[in-house]
Amino acid sequence: MLPQISLYLPNKAGQLSKALNALSEGDVNVQAFSIEQAGPYSAIRLVCHPHKKGIDQLRKYTFGFSEENVFAVSLSHESGQLRRVMELFGTQEINVEYGYLTVISGTNQAVVIIKIETSKEKAAEELLKKHGFKSLNEIPEGL
Repeated sequence: MLPQISLYLPNKAGQLSKALNALSEGDVNVQAFSIEQAGPYSAIRLVCHPHKKGIDQLRKYTFGFSEENVFAVSLSHESGQLRRVMELFGTQEINVEYGYLTVISGTNQAVVIIKIETSKEKAAEELLKKHGFKSLNEIPEGL
């Protein structure tokens, strides 16, 4: 499992930049992110390194956020890998609430970030391991 930060910012020009400036000022690297419009707000999900420093920076500048654990699954960059993971989850009725993808620079690896319903996290982790998928607790630094 990997810690993720969720920010909800007004859907206005410059708001995301302010949050990213706060992280950058603290020398925090954003390794993966997604953004989704939610009415007058944007839901921004971030995986940062170092995570705690990212939290400290957002608190320093009084950004509202939440933290949750997500799966980070390492996949080889070849056709069908993500489909295999989703099929495994489907066979065990493990629901994926959302997901997004990032790549590891200089490698043939991708990392899919997946939020699973909390009650199924342990089952998902065991299923991934059983079928040879590597679940990460951090994204490698080459990113």
